[in-house]
Amino acid sequence: MSNSNPTQSPEFIAQQTKARDGARLAKVIGVRFPVGIDTLLQSLPDKTDFIRQAVIEKLAREPQVAVEVEVEAIAPKIDPNPTRKERRQKLSTTRPPSKSEPDELKPEQLIHNPAGWRGWVDKPLGGDRYQVTFENGLTDDYPRHLLRLQEN
Repeated sequence: MSNSNPTQSPEFIAQQTKARDGARLAKVIGVRFPVGIDTLLQSLPDKTDFIRQAVIEKLAREPQVAVEVEVEAIAPKIDPNPTRKERRQKLSTTRPPSKSEPDELKPEQLIHNPAGWRGWVDKPLGGDRYQVTFENGLTDDYPRHLLRLQEN
């Protein structure tokens, strides 16, 4: 059974955010190492302090890295290799209208939606939206950029 009234002493909370040298600590950064190095690190009695000190010393020797790290933390990160999902989301919001299709749809024009359902335009609703009825009887409104003309 869990403790319904947990309490943490101020001393316990304070020791969670301070290193042994008294410095204030930020969030945990997890790092994986090759098996040989991991075995060596696991054998150290103070592996956390050892790794922390090694990183601090490395950054102290290379001040331009520390400056770049601060800039990257402020600037938005643009991934040069986005995932497939990220590419699809971007395309769905930034794709220019096709030049082969008219900007306006007329009532009774046959169309299909992104899921491939076939239907026809009932009427324009304004604001680049159209009321569409599909073959299964469903009626819904869609923005123009999601509707494609059905080729006969």
